[in-house]
Amino acid sequence: MRVMQFSGIGVRARYAAVAGVVVVLAMLWITMPTVNETQKSPQAVASGVAATADEFKWESPLQAARNRITLRDSKDVLIFTGETGGSPFRPDAALKSKLRTGETYTWKVESLDASGSVIAQSVPVTFRYQP
Repeated sequence: MRVMQFSGIGVRARYAAVAGVVVVLAMLWITMPTVNETQKSPQAVASGVAATADEFKWESPLQAARNRITLRDSKDVLIFTGETGGSPFRPDAALKSKLRTGETYTWKVESLDASGSVIAQSVPVTFRYQP
């Protein structure tokens, strides 16, 4: 019968090596970005006058070449889309004439790079129109 002998130092060295690999993998896992993670989106911030549609304001952590504003009604029908250099966006009388008192609308802003590609977008902001 053959008896296997293990060296105490060898076994401890193997355990230490395995533990080291586990720690490294854990650190990589923790610091790894999520698969679909994008850059921080600009955060649309409804101002106190959003309900009157006089002004749409937002803050963005990105330096976008321009921004696209999209306004939809409660049935998700596109009411307006247009581009602006930055916050705030002030709609003209023609756009305001399309809005109905008491109706609910949703708007969002998208940050665009120089080629017109979307680099980030806000969460939709809903408001009830009160002229």
